[in-house]
Amino acid sequence: ASGAATLVTSSARFYRTLKDEKLSPDIFHTKPKDSETDRYKTLMKWIPRKFAFYGSYYYGAFPLDMSQYGRLFSSTRIPKNGKDELVTYEPSESRHVIVQR
Repeated sequence: ASGAATLVTSSARFYRTLKDEKLSPDIFHTKPKDSETDRYKTLMKWIPRKFAFYGSYYYGAFPLDMSQYGRLFSSTRIPKNGKDELVTYEPSESRHVIVQR
């Protein structure tokens, strides 16, 4: 039971961070000596978003796609013939947690 409680607590923290848009981007670092530094983080805060890729490329840091993270919560798969359907509900409609073993 304590394992399930830990999982639910950690998931709730992750959900809150995601919902509050405070989740740090997932980044693949090819040159961690250069890109996992305060200098890199400061530079990325000041570069306009449409040019940030070039700064990251220079430092060997490649942001990973996080667009599906929102579907981790309040979502379900509905089986259908030929192709399943993914349905995402409004967070206010979701009030249950399922823990599978």
